[in-house]
Amino acid sequence: QPCASNPDINPASANSGCLLSGELNSTWYEINVSAGGSLEFSFGAPGGGNCYDWIMWPKTPTVCADIVAGTQAPVRCNWNGSCDSYTGIAGTVPVGGFADNFEPPLVVTTGQQFLICFSNFSSAYTSVPLDFFGTADISCVTLPVEFGEFYGERVRGDNQLVWNTLSEVNCDRFEVERSENGMDFIKVGEVK
Repeated sequence: QPCASNPDINPASANSGCLLSGELNSTWYEINVSAGGSLEFSFGAPGGGNCYDWIMWPKTPTVCADIVAGTQAPVRCNWNGSCDSYTGIAGTVPVGGFADNFEPPLVVTTGQQFLICFSNFSSAYTSVPLDFFGTADISCVTLPVEFGEFYGERVRGDNQLVWNTLSEVNCDRFEVERSENGMDFIKVGEVK
């Protein structure tokens, strides 16, 4: 039975679905609309050979639990059919893009918020630009930490986390948490 968070049927186009193939190397984005209009964006750039998939949900107080439970339907998503390192939402497919990698624009209002899960399915070690266009305005907030790399692995029966940062602003420590169910987390340590 398909769940509402990861449907077999794309909610906005004939593309085959959303994040359907063991997605990995995901990055999460919070999008805040500061002025309504037509929301359009692109991940990546034309001319590559990487598969970038993504899914977008409206942000609500319970969205994270609803995504895990499979009860929150997305508003847009794309399973990158052409794997050309270029995807997003656009009224007119950008130069160098393929129609099966772009979804129709989304009409948004001031104050709306969305979550996007971006999957680097190809495990490409490269920067992936995120560009907004269309008539809606997005407010951007700089986060205090810019991660360069983050991964975890099982080592001799324990979980080992390794990360590095590209920048840190007014940061004191990292709090390490764990979860049994992916929703409820408890602190297990901290790193200065």
